[in-house]
Amino acid sequence: MKTRLRKPAEQERAQFAERVKAALAACDMPVSATGLQRVFNERNNDLAISVHAARKWITGESIPTQSRLRALADVLQVPATWLRFGDEAATLESKALSAQEHMLIQQFRKLSEAQRTHVLALVQSAVDLRGKR
Repeated sequence: MKTRLRKPAEQERAQFAERVKAALAACDMPVSATGLQRVFNERNNDLAISVHAARKWITGESIPTQSRLRALADVLQVPATWLRFGDEAATLESKALSAQEHMLIQQFRKLSEAQRTHVLALVQSAVDLRGKR
């Protein structure tokens, strides 16, 4: 059985969908077209979308227009360039964060100040140990 090769546009949409799903998870939102549509429309009444549009974004069938992409990035608390292009959008001075890094930051922000201090100390210890190898 042959594996079907994806066209570049299909790959782009699929990668966009993966970033949307990762950002939803990082925001503790279910990967649900209904949930995405509801939250998006609550924050962007003038750019309201249908459940069908949200489903197409999550499944990689389409990518939103620029104005909706920016609004979606705001809802998901990620940079619009990362959401649209992923790490390809990174420049030499400012590399875009991965979905995992975004999720880590979102979780870190939920911690108390004391917990953040402990996490930072743990990370620093890990970095120091890595340097000693």
